[in-house]
Amino acid sequence: MRAPAAPVIMPPRRLPWRPSILPRALPSESMPAHRVHWSWSSSARQDPIEAARGLEERLRECAQDRAASARQVALEAAGILVAWLGERPRAWGEGDEGRARAAIELETGWAAWAQDQAWRGPCAQLLDDLRRTFHGCDWRRSGGLREALEQELEAWPQLGERLADPAELVPHALRRLERGQTLLLYAPSEAVVAALGAAQRAGLDPELLLAQGAPDQSGPRAARELAACGLRVRLAWDAAVLGAVADVDQVWLETEALAPDVFAGLVGTSLLAGEAHRHEVPVHVLCTSDALLPAGAALLPAWGAEERWNLWSQGPRSVRVESQPFELASVDTVDLWITEAGPETLPGLCTRRLRTRAAAPCDEGAARSRAAHRPTTLSEADD
Repeated sequence: MRAPAAPVIMPPRRLPWRPSILPRALPSESMPAHRVHWSWSSSARQDPIEAARGLEERLRECAQDRAASARQVALEAAGILVAWLGERPRAWGEGDEGRARAAIELETGWAAWAQDQAWRGPCAQLLDDLRRTFHGCDWRRSGGLREALEQELEAWPQLGERLADPAELVPHALRRLERGQTLLLYAPSEAVVAALGAAQRAGLDPELLLAQGAPDQSGPRAARELAACGLRVRLAWDAAVLGAVADVDQVWLETEALAPDVFAGLVGTSLLAGEAHRHEVPVHVLCTSDALLPAGAALLPAWGAEERWNLWSQGPRSVRVESQPFELASVDTVDLWITEAGPETLPGLCTRRLRTRAAAPCDEGAARSRAAHRPTTLSEADD
């Protein structure tokens, strides 16, 4: 008798809206939130909470994207913010009261996005850059705040300005390979897939062992892409991969969130790296330097522990579903970091790119105004 087909669980590109942060009035479903416009005159009179709702709605889908890379999410958010800022009046943010209102609009408007996405380096750096720009703005010049923020955001799509170019790490990764080597991959990123495709074209002919990974089918998707490049690919359960570490030449990992002492990876990363060290198999992490988190503040995403879809969405509520798909692994388990600048030690990478202090929230200097004009969260405004 044929076994029933296993359900394929895909990561939601856009999650359902969260009732806890819905405003009283929603835009029409046929009109995306980022296409709702206000005139400059209405913006000037708009309550900061209402302006923040508009920004939150535009960022909502981007905030709840579980499939895109941190780079893609940061660039999408930057574009949304440029459009939103374009609707602010030129005098937006002028004067003490205007500055406090602008701070409330920004921090409240992007709060949900930051909570869901700023645990990853590129998104955290976008947030940090905007806060630095806010605090460093020339408040004496008319239109200074809006123009300064727009100028900062417009630099983000240009690779090398704010975000490193992942294509630049490809040749450095190839230099670590010898012809015919076997590599173990766990959650390969786009940069890793590109590097291995280049390796095949260069005639290095590596053999790849991929872990099945998270239940979002990321392992099979990567296996399909790599096989299309003509590479020899094996796909196995995570537990089977752990047992095969002794048979590979290198372990390649990736991360989008890096601190001086830990890095974020899929659950099982620490076990895999530890097993590799036990068998004296080198562990390399391929990542761009924008994975470094400002001030080295590493956190796991709260949504990972709250959303059950990626482990058992239909299970009874009496069962505690520990659905966090990520963990923080020690940097001591890594032998080499390969970035756009080439092979690096972590101390060297931190010296080159780490921001030792993160910028304060925009509304830190407007705490009294924040307490007087808005609740802690938008959901509290609806209670």
